[in-house]
Amino acid sequence: MTLDVYGRNEVVSHLAEMAGLKFTNARSDYRILNPEEIRLLAEDGLVEIGAHGVNHVNLANQSIEVQWEEITECKTQLEDIIGRPVKSFAYPYGGLDNKAEMITRLLQQAGFHIACTNEPSPVDKGSDLFWLPRFLVRDWSIDDFAKQVRGAFVG
Repeated sequence: MTLDVYGRNEVVSHLAEMAGLKFTNARSDYRILNPEEIRLLAEDGLVEIGAHGVNHVNLANQSIEVQWEEITECKTQLEDIIGRPVKSFAYPYGGLDNKAEMITRLLQQAGFHIACTNEPSPVDKGSDLFWLPRFLVRDWSIDDFAKQVRGAFVG
């Protein structure tokens, strides 16, 4: 069964209550950036701020209305914070099983120029701009990071 964000939060809240815990919607070590931190990060110019949805739902399992709201609301919020257009999007749960032509059309209608999956593969001149592969980076040591990069490109 696939739940929307409200159903998911209701189940997690109920489970937390049963365990005698308070549901806070996020782990303290996985907190999201606040608007000021996003603005400062965007100001630096080293990174591009891209959208990822408002509630981190699997878009392929949502109605078109929810998909549109997730796509446009996150874009609007981020643009208000950083003061410039947000052109890239990363699919929440962005595996190939989530590839849907309708989502691509919605992203284009919302004004995005590219979208990334979490499928590991090099980008080449034939890559679909709305289904770009990318390599996930975890909280690795520098040695582990170097090993991952070498493995991805050397084979």
